[in-house]
Amino acid sequence: YNDLDSLELNSLSLLKSYKIGEEVSFQIQNKSPNVFLFENQPILIVDSLGVYQLENIKEPIVVLQQSPKINLERLITTLNPKQIIADGSNFKSYINRWETTCRKMKTPFHYTGQNGAYILKNDL
Repeated sequence: YNDLDSLELNSLSLLKSYKIGEEVSFQIQNKSPNVFLFENQPILIVDSLGVYQLENIKEPIVVLQQSPKINLERLITTLNPKQIIADGSNFKSYINRWETTCRKMKTPFHYTGQNGAYILKNDL
């Protein structure tokens, strides 16, 4: 999934090279869903819209993108997330505030700009 426009996407030689080199056929989705599952683990994407009012999600991994204007304490209290991940699209001031909030609320926090990619592993 990505948030690139089609012109940017077609110009990425890395994807073309990988696809040819690995003989991979794949389909690119332009907009990621707000919620998806990996190994029965819900993953919730909270973007600039700041929408996360979902009733059936328990202990999701929450990914914060594009500097959503949210009350992170309320999100943590409401969803009890297993992990909070902030990617590089967020303002540094937001990241600092979120990290402090997570530490205070004893919720694991991962910032990709400092800690690198967050890797989900398949148990197989």
